[in-house]
Parts: sequence; C-alpha cells; structure tokens
Amino acid sequence: METAVSGTPRKIPLRSFFPEGGEGLLPGPGHDGGARYLVLWTRDDEPTDWLAAGEAMSSALLETTAAGLAVSPMTDVVEVPASRALLHRLLDNLGEAQAALRIGVPATDDSAPDTPRRPAGEVIER
Repeated sequence: METAVSGTPRKIPLRSFFPEGGEGLLPGPGHDGGARYLVLWTRDDEPTDWLAAGEAMSSALLETTAAGLAVSPMTDVVEVPASRALLHRLLDNLGEAQAALRIGVPATDDSAPDTPRRPAGEVIER
C-alpha cells in the first residue's frame, strides 16, 4: 500500500488464530516501556455506545497522528471474553471496554506519503 507506513513488529504478542494453538506473529525485540495504553470504554454495551466509542477512537487516532505519535488500535483484546472481562474489572466495573489503543513514539522516522487526490473539478458538480 503506497499510503501507509511500513509495519514494524509489536512489542506484545498478537492473539493466535491458529486452531491448533501455534504461534503466529511473535512480539518484536526490546521493551514497551515508552508506550501508553488507552482503553476506550462506555457505560453500556449498546449500538449507540459502539458508535460513541468509534467516534472517540477516530478522534484519538487523528490527535495522536497530528502530534507525531504512533498509534495502534488493539480491538482484539475486547473480542475475547476473558480479556474483555479483565478490562471490565480494571475499569473498576464502571463500564464496557470497546477498544484499546497503544500510543508511543514511532519506531522509524518514516512517515506515510501523501494520499493522491483527484482534481476538484473531477469530483464536484455544480
């Protein structure tokens, strides 16, 4: 993909999709001490809450990117009932975790190239 920064290994493991439980993607080298984790949560778990969490995630992605930080959505932690229950307890049972974001300093100085744009006259009709 021309408009994305090249991927780097995660410092923490991804969940395994292998039916037999084998390792898929192992975590990268080093530590994750500079990263911070943001849990997006809502009081309830209804479609309107999912929408609000999606809007909050969109805002967080834009703000962190504008600040020059690296951000990685980690929705897998809320898709597994056991880890979602753990997050619920960590939130002091106040609400339902909808997503988690890992926020840190980019591993490289690579930035995503500009997205190609069509001329306005091609897409706007009067």
